[in-house]
Amino acid sequence: MNKLLIVLFIASTAFAIAFWANRKRNASPVHPRREHTVPAQLDRLDFTKPSARWLIVVFSSSTCQACAEVLATAASFAGPDVAVQDVEFARDRHLHDRYGIDTVPTTVLVDLDGAVRAHWLGHVDSAELLTRLADPETA
Repeated sequence: MNKLLIVLFIASTAFAIAFWANRKRNASPVHPRREHTVPAQLDRLDFTKPSARWLIVVFSSSTCQACAEVLATAASFAGPDVAVQDVEFARDRHLHDRYGIDTVPTTVLVDLDGAVRAHWLGHVDSAELLTRLADPETA
């Protein structure tokens, strides 16, 4: 009888340890949901052509295929009244950090006072961007 109790004790202890170890191993890590941040205001002196009426900033990464497409769309609007700047992560990380950019591509349309008047996360529709540039409410 004593041998049976010892065997049951050892088996239940081994089962408890295995259960506890398996539970710890299979616990999925908790990842808090992050909201994508977009600044409300930029310091125009951080960017090229601070005196242009409009500034389109594309926060990008060299490893991002969508970023190149967005930059091409934004660049098509460059002109005397519209400055376009690529803020590439590896080259301009300090600006990504300063403005809390955590998603690329992030595109912002900025007025003369540095206020962000429109923003896009991901794809930028050229017709929508043109509408925003021409809309007096955006200005």
